[in-house]
Parts: sequence; structure tokens; C-alpha cells
Amino acid sequence: MPLHYWKGDKDFGLSPETSVQEKAHEAAEWRGVMARWKRILARGLEDAMQLLYPPRCLFCQRVLPWPDRVGICTNCHPEEYYLPEPGCRQCGRPVSRQGALCQNCSLHHIQIPGKSLFVYDGAVQEAIHRFKYDGQKAYGKVFASCMAKVLWPPGGEATKEPTIVTPVPLHAERYHGRGYNQAEVLAKEFAEQTGCVMRKLLVRVRNTDPQNALSATARKKNLQDAFTAVEDQAVGRHIIVMDDIYTSGSTIEACGEALRRVYPDVEVRFMTIAMKV
Repeated sequence: MPLHYWKGDKDFGLSPETSVQEKAHEAAEWRGVMARWKRILARGLEDAMQLLYPPRCLFCQRVLPWPDRVGICTNCHPEEYYLPEPGCRQCGRPVSRQGALCQNCSLHHIQIPGKSLFVYDGAVQEAIHRFKYDGQKAYGKVFASCMAKVLWPPGGEATKEPTIVTPVPLHAERYHGRGYNQAEVLAKEFAEQTGCVMRKLLVRVRNTDPQNALSATARKKNLQDAFTAVEDQAVGRHIIVMDDIYTSGSTIEACGEALRRVYPDVEVRFMTIAMKV
């Protein structure tokens, strides 16, 4: 008499006549059915949550039309928040003439060049705060899309060779308190949209004091030996360090120093959502 067991509403026979391959196929088929139901239920729950808590524009917080799940409304224009030109030849901070070096880069001998998209103020500042502290991880996709369109144009010089994108890491204590690293979310989305490769090359080995209340000199001291880099065979000739905000450049510089100790021949640049000016 054949043995049987029941799982859900599907009966799997264990008779000697049933081959191992048939049983494996039936089990895989059942797992596929369950996975499809899970996706349907998850989508239904998400739609229900949208009715209770409708998605809002990243900048102005107006309710977005159905079925938009995250984005920027038609009344808001991201280009209004872009960093003005001309920009510092090293960091992109607004300067009076093309090709000039800003006071911050000149005074603090900034070594890592790069770009930021927005001015960190007003609606952008509030959006980054929600992205960083209020669990709005979906903002990462929108920010990454804006950055990819403006800072990473198709066919540009920067797109001709594979580039590694690495996020500025959080210390483990801060990560567990927040639940995610907004720079990592941003880097993953940016890599997906541009064809770059995301790798976590940096580790925060020391839990530093918050940077926002410190002077530029104190910021640099606060981050001394805070990061270390790990070796990764995927690294080629270019690394982009990605973060949400660029202020004095001390965080990016500390990350760059750690990377250059491990990858002395690799070009290191930065990219952030916004810059304090």
C-alpha cells in the first residue's frame, strides 16, 4: 500500500512507482504556486496601504495619482534645485568663474573629485531627511534616477569602462538603529539604472560622533581612521563613493584615503544627492 503525505491541498504520492524526478517536479510546482500567491497577496497589501497612506511627491508631498508608487509630481521640477553653474573644478560647489577652485577645496586640500546634483536646502533637505530617517527607502530609486540622468549621461566618457559604486558605510550600531543605510540603497539603485557594479568596499570600524554640528577641522579629526577598505577582484580602474550629502568633504576624503591604501592605482571619485553650499 503506497504511503502518502498531505501538504496544503496537494497530495504527493510516495509509492515505489513514483520516480524521484516526478516528486521533485511536483514539489517545485507547488513551491511555484505558493510563491505566486505570496506575490499576489503582497501586491494586494501594498495597494491597500496605498489607499490608507497614499504615496506623495518626493518634494512637495502632494498625493501622487494612482498607480504611481513613488516619484515627483508634475508640479515639481527637479532642475529648480540643481547646483548652479559654474562649479568648482574639484567638487562642483558653485564658484564665480569656470575652472576655479572653491575656498573649501583650496583650504582643506580636497583630493577626491566628484559631483552632487542638488543644493541641500528646502524641499531637497526635507526629502533627504525622510529618505534617511523616516523609512522612505523608495526615495532612493527616484534620487538615483535623477542622478543617473544628469550626472551619468548615456555615451559619456564615464560610461565607457565598468565602474564600481560603493556606499559610505554606517557603523553597525547606527545601522541596526536605523534598519538600513541610505547610501547603500542609493548605490544599489544607481548601479541598477546605469550598469555600474555595486560593491561594499568600505567598512566603518569606529563609531564616530555626528558630523552635522562639527567644524570642517573637527570633522576631519572625527573621521580619522574611521574607515578601512576590503579587497575585491571586481574592482577595475574606477570607483565612485556614493553618499547622500556632501558638506566639507571630510567623509569622502576619509573614504578615499582608505580605498587608495588598498587600490593605489584606481581613480576614486564621489557622487552625492546634494551639497551644502
